[in-house]
Amino acid sequence: MLGTHATVRPEYKDPPPKRTVPTSQLEAVRNIETQYIKARKAAEDARERQGTSHLYAAGKGWGH
Repeated sequence: MLGTHATVRPEYKDPPPKRTVPTSQLEAVRNIETQYIKARKAAEDARERQGTSHLYAAGKGWGH
């Protein structure tokens, strides 16, 4: 015999359909964000290399 948890309530209705965003649109936004993050990180790295000579660079030693 099945318990009450195994039955579907008669008043249950399917949830309303969700508005879907096209995958291509999501990917385009994600690509733009990724490019922005990479560009910002590259700019920060360049600024650090430019302005500080006391950082340790792998393979180069201190202050190169």
